[in-house]
Amino acid sequence: MKCAASIVILLCAAAAALAEGNAFVPSGSLILSEDNENYFRNARDEFLNREALESYIAALKGGKITHFFMGVNGQRTSYRTKVSEAVWDPLKRDKVFPEIAWTRSCRILFEKGIDPYAVWIKKCREIGISPWIEMRINDQHFALSPKHRFRARTLDFWRDHPELRRKPESQARNWHDCAFDFSHKEVRDYKLALVREFFENWDMDGVSIDFMRTPLNLTPGKEREQAHFLTEFMQSVRKMADEFSKKRRHKIGVAVRVPLKISYGEAAGINAVEWGKRGIVDVIIISPLYQTHFDTRADLWKAALGEEGKRVAVVAAGDHGFSPYECAGMRDTPRARRGAMTIPYCMGWADNCYASGADGLYLYNMMYTPLSWFELPKVGLAKEIARKSPRQYPITYIDEDLCEDFPGKKIPDTDTQLPQPATDATLKIKVGTPPKSGTIEVLVGFDTAKDMESVKFEATLNGESATDTRICFTPYPYGKAAFARFFEFPASAVKSGYNALKIKSPAPAGAQIIWAEIQAR
Repeated sequence: MKCAASIVILLCAAAAALAEGNAFVPSGSLILSEDNENYFRNARDEFLNREALESYIAALKGGKITHFFMGVNGQRTSYRTKVSEAVWDPLKRDKVFPEIAWTRSCRILFEKGIDPYAVWIKKCREIGISPWIEMRINDQHFALSPKHRFRARTLDFWRDHPELRRKPESQARNWHDCAFDFSHKEVRDYKLALVREFFENWDMDGVSIDFMRTPLNLTPGKEREQAHFLTEFMQSVRKMADEFSKKRRHKIGVAVRVPLKISYGEAAGINAVEWGKRGIVDVIIISPLYQTHFDTRADLWKAALGEEGKRVAVVAAGDHGFSPYECAGMRDTPRARRGAMTIPYCMGWADNCYASGADGLYLYNMMYTPLSWFELPKVGLAKEIARKSPRQYPITYIDEDLCEDFPGKKIPDTDTQLPQPATDATLKIKVGTPPKSGTIEVLVGFDTAKDMESVKFEATLNGESATDTRICFTPYPYGKAAFARFFEFPASAVKSGYNALKIKSPAPAGAQIIWAEIQAR
């Protein structure tokens, strides 16, 4: 009878999914990602108890967060594991293991017999938030820095088996090179054992497999021909989810976080569209590597998924910062040119994502922008909220074009627009919902301030000339610009979609535009 009842439950869940679209991530969902160290590295002793853990989730009650994704591992796990290695376990080769706040907090909680993820899952359900467990499939933070204080992320299993990596250690130039190679059965078995442990440990609503840490998981140069290894891995995850759906008596979803562009993922052997069409995954989270992109094209994913993939939710992911240009490799993230995802930027990003057809939004690493981390759960990023709020739409680029690091022939990156000469520039700026009335401002930042104050600029937006212009006296936050100027336009000059901004001037030779954005207040 129990078996029959379980089958009925699963059939009902499937029917609901068919009728309502995606049963796991309904339209307008807002997912908050908690990484594997955030709470623990900030927790003082008074927060290392069950009550404090419950309060951490209870603070989200009445807010706008619909899903809470709990990252439980980097290379090592932040919980006591039976199949892998915990962050507080000393490395075999270390005589002295210096604890840091993260590893100490995890150790103390589990020595007290407290499983923070079990506490959070229970509390999430009590306040109506969907709890998910998230796995970084191939995290390689600081893999080239064995003396780094975060070396607790590094597995003994990884150190003991250099033959299982994408490249030999002598040839490794970056973190991607150090990643596990999933063409090896030993790697897939090791990771699947960890996924099974998730299902056995916790009664969650879903499991999310994060392919963005790292997106390169196969033998260099053979990614397309070896793509079946990642597909088989995801099929195994799906089978586990279905198996435990019966045991837990409720449907358990499967999500993946993958590159923004379908072509980028496929070049790396990550065939997420195929997984969606075949029912292997329920949610596809399209994501940058490090820099939020304000032109996320969920519509292209939905078109590629077609009729077979209508039940798959396409969710747009953002990070805590963004940049207008430059390659963001593992060792050369452009911090100086990075903008923080403040609330107005989040609103502009959300508006663009929803205008492109995204079913929901996913916030990654937002704890590194504290004001947004605390405010967003309260105000949310719903369509109507974003459209009515002050919002900013900067020019950004897709940072997943990893140049020589990306597999196969370099994929042309047509998204990078900056820098451009200050004397004659043509730019396009994406806006989801234009303001209905009033005025808007376009801010343009330059890499030099020399002789710029006296320059007479000509600026047009979709062919309409600026009605006013003024100097920005705080240019530095805009990509570390040395000089910036505001151009005012009537709201009617802005349209939904791509807006053509043209700048002409007798600026000094060599002066470049390094930043541009539309501000709707």
